[in-house]
Amino acid sequence: MQTFTLAKHLSRRFCPETMKWMWGQGLLNYAFAMIDEAHNTDYFTNFLCRYYNAHIARGYRIVSSDTAAPGLGAFLLWKKTGNPAYLRIAKDVAKYMREAKPIIAHLPNHHGTGIHAYTYPQSIWIDSIMMYGVFASRYGSQQGDAVLVDYAKKQAAVFAKYLRDETSGLFYHSYWTKLKCPYPSKPMFWGRGNGWVMAAIPLLLQYLPEGDDKDATVEVFFRLAKALRGHQRDDGFFETLLQPRPSYKEASATALIATGFMYGARTGILDKSYALAGKKAFEAVDQSIRKDKHGLCLPNISAPTIPVPLAPRLGYLLTPRGSNLTYGVAAAIFAALEYERLP
Repeated sequence: MQTFTLAKHLSRRFCPETMKWMWGQGLLNYAFAMIDEAHNTDYFTNFLCRYYNAHIARGYRIVSSDTAAPGLGAFLLWKKTGNPAYLRIAKDVAKYMREAKPIIAHLPNHHGTGIHAYTYPQSIWIDSIMMYGVFASRYGSQQGDAVLVDYAKKQAAVFAKYLRDETSGLFYHSYWTKLKCPYPSKPMFWGRGNGWVMAAIPLLLQYLPEGDDKDATVEVFFRLAKALRGHQRDDGFFETLLQPRPSYKEASATALIATGFMYGARTGILDKSYALAGKKAFEAVDQSIRKDKHGLCLPNISAPTIPVPLAPRLGYLLTPRGSNLTYGVAAAIFAALEYERLP
């Protein structure tokens, strides 16, 4: 697989001290830590220490879903190194999640109290199931934090209640609380957003206690997988907009959906045909990795995407694509780790 080779290449190419304290960088760090965890190596430890040490030295702010995401890598780094400074970061994320003001059910405003909270309508976004849902499950379970475990148990069902379209089975991008409706309000479904659900549920399920909430989470996963199945292109990719089409093929959505398909087939939640669909999707992404003037790169990753007020479809279609965007590489790593677990 080229994905792991790309990960090692980027850990040498990127300068962790200059990387932002933000969701994409946080997910890439988590993905790097997951490679070491799965392969019993220390290849990425120095990179992660440099990133977190730099932010500890200059300070970091956890004020939104997006700025909570770096807590994932910090928690795994603490488990590996025992450095209490990294556990302090994870505890700060847990504190934010316990204390952030909910705007609907138990969910906080996606933008929290960050600058974008003053420029975008109060809303929940499907991204958050990955940005803090996975953290709540793993940290809560492994640290005995009952509040966060309870938080994690409800994630999938609450997002499904407010963001799932019952006709198509797909998820909307956001829910605007003042309008009391999803946005975009017409059937328009973002590929990566649905991918976040498909990849996040496998990452949090293993830490959920048995019971009705876990069963409900599995049901959300199962229904979404069925809804996504018919949207895969002949070349294995999914598009940045699942509906309406056409839009353009998008690597991060494809890798995230592949992760869920392969996990579901491996664990028996989905039938074996999903393993073939997931492998086809991941292999399409993995085989698209190529060389540029700087070395290896993963192309066709859409830039950070928002549900644009007034002209949402145009916003999705005009969102540019780039190479080696952090969250896109993280998505490919999640899929690669699941791919190697297949029998």
